[in-house]
Amino acid sequence: EGKEDRPDIYYIILDRYGSSSTLQEQFHFDNSDFTDYLASKGFYIASEARANYPATWQSLAASLNIKHLTYLADEVGRDTSDQTIVYEMLQNHEVWRFVESRGYRYMHFGSWWEPTRRNRYADVNFTMYPQEFSWMLYRTTILDPLGVKLDILDPHKMQQRLVLRKFDELTEVPEVEGPKFVFAHILLPHQPFLFGPQGEMLTQEQVEARTQTENYSNQLLFVNRQVKRLIDEILSKSDRPPVIVLQSDEGPVAGLKEFKDRVPLGQMTEETLKAHMRIFSAYCLPGVNYQDTLYPSVTPVNSFRIIFDHYFGTDYGLLEDSSYVFEDLRHPYGFIDVTDVVKYH
Repeated sequence: EGKEDRPDIYYIILDRYGSSSTLQEQFHFDNSDFTDYLASKGFYIASEARANYPATWQSLAASLNIKHLTYLADEVGRDTSDQTIVYEMLQNHEVWRFVESRGYRYMHFGSWWEPTRRNRYADVNFTMYPQEFSWMLYRTTILDPLGVKLDILDPHKMQQRLVLRKFDELTEVPEVEGPKFVFAHILLPHQPFLFGPQGEMLTQEQVEARTQTENYSNQLLFVNRQVKRLIDEILSKSDRPPVIVLQSDEGPVAGLKEFKDRVPLGQMTEETLKAHMRIFSAYCLPGVNYQDTLYPSVTPVNSFRIIFDHYFGTDYGLLEDSSYVFEDLRHPYGFIDVTDVVKYH
């Protein structure tokens, strides 16, 4: 196929963005303004989508390698807690290898979370973040309070500026020549809570004065505004209609007094598990008849199978839309099938 035939492909991860049903039930938040906007731009909303895995590293490894991770239980053993095997799958992944073989440039917009901060195979890394480890180290030194006073190194303000810059730089991508695969991991609406609904930068005091629900809902409104602006820019600046997948890797950890990251998944209530595993997922696939191709419960492990089969004539086909959790971080490969617990019917 000629270069003209290859659409740009954007894979945009909005971390911990809940499904419409979760937002309604847990946060009393009606997200139809945003989903209606996306539908008007030609997106298909997978209204019953679920995460395949409960944590970012596993979730993205499955979607970017277009396969389930359950084989790892045998390959590395259920008793290892070593996550580096999967981190490597976030670097040298199937999607990158596939698009590279078809002449795409890989543009990687990382996060402050180390495994996605940069990609060593990407043609371009938009990495504006200090390494997570050196950052944590800096924050424990005598310099930290000084940096906060000076404002330049205040981690809260720094993250706010970086998020805004990342959205700005993403709007410029369509102007880059030739076919592109763009991966962007945006650590919002995941906390820390940084923004009010209009994009106002919050102070720690303002965040602490509000409930978790208010903070999450406000940050979600901010994300929606930014994503609408981004989609408008991408669609208007692209020479040919691009493929865009907007997806969360996991939902919020709701139904708890706080969104504690460290609740063992094996101990989550059914309600919390549903909120966490039901995700936001939307596809813009130009020229595709959605009724024949997509369905409400499609999961991320199948996203690129569908895209590659349709646009490149491959024959990947679909995998089971299964959802798994693991008992705790000491046994991240001891997978438990929770599909029947978290599916919608």
